[in-house]
Amino acid sequence: LKGYIDENMHLIESYNKNHKLSLSKRVRVNIDKELTWFDVVPARSLCEALLRYLSKRNSGMKSIALTQFQQRFFALMSGNSSIVAKGPSGSGRSLTLLTSALSLRRPKSKRPGINSLLIVKSNALVFQYESIIKEIVSEMRGADKMNIKKIAQFLYRGTPEEERQQEEDLENLQTPHILVTTPQRLLDILSSHGMDFVKIHNLLYIGVDDFTSMIDEELYLESSVKAPVVTLLDFVMKLQDLKKKQKDLN
Repeated sequence: LKGYIDENMHLIESYNKNHKLSLSKRVRVNIDKELTWFDVVPARSLCEALLRYLSKRNSGMKSIALTQFQQRFFALMSGNSSIVAKGPSGSGRSLTLLTSALSLRRPKSKRPGINSLLIVKSNALVFQYESIIKEIVSEMRGADKMNIKKIAQFLYRGTPEEERQQEEDLENLQTPHILVTTPQRLLDILSSHGMDFVKIHNLLYIGVDDFTSMIDEELYLESSVKAPVVTLLDFVMKLQDLKKKQKDLN
């Protein structure tokens, strides 16, 4: 792994040069103090809804403190950095990925597209994300008038009827704020419908939950056969590079 990183260090260095500032200077929160949810979730209405959700999940506690994992993750996220984060069970990893995606505003300067792509390992995790998003949104003012499918859509391998419904939702509402998917299901759709069917050419954020469970850690660097999640990430990153080079994607 060290050899692999050393070989690719020029890519990491070029990324930092492009930003013209070191990571410590890009971080936009005060890392010398204990962060609160209001420090890391810019939209007050979303933050209040999140706190109401957390309070219900934690037996009515009025103050829900960020875990150490969340403090560090959100600080790094405020600096537009790519992060590999490892935390113990109960440190709030999935909620952290999800909250980061919900918090990102869609820039007016960018063409319409899905804002955030969250890749998870199993159908069960897709359902977990769906449940959390719906519970948080239900705590927001005017939730009864919101179309959840504009906020988030969920892809997984299921029955023919379930998969058909997923594809109809994507066709009718092509730019949800967040797309949560297993790697296999999104690859299915990209291979059967083409890359333009799923508007992932303008992503602001890609989150992978529990990456190491989706690969063979022993063979990851040596194997020529790529795991579905690696194939998908390669495709998405190449698409982002292509987008930077040409204005009109075919």
